[in-house]
Amino acid sequence: MSFSECERFGQATEKKVGIPVSEQALMRRINRVLAKENRVLRKPRGKQWWKDLGDYYVVDSSSNYLLKGHVDIEEFGRELEVLSLFEVLAE
Repeated sequence: MSFSECERFGQATEKKVGIPVSEQALMRRINRVLAKENRVLRKPRGKQWWKDLGDYYVVDSSSNYLLKGHVDIEEFGRELEVLSLFEVLAE
């Protein structure tokens, strides 16, 4: 199947090029930076929490107050400068 055929059928996918970083490693990097501000990145447990909060969320660790829900950790890691331009989140 050629690229044009894949594209026509909606099967074209972009492959990310770079050094893969595991989800767990990226979470640890993010949490090291957030710990300085008394914040923590968490992953919800259970379907209901996942619906409300997304794949990841950030809370204030001293008050347990929700600061940000539905966090894209790859984008968030780049914002915090813990994920370099040549690194990508491993799939």
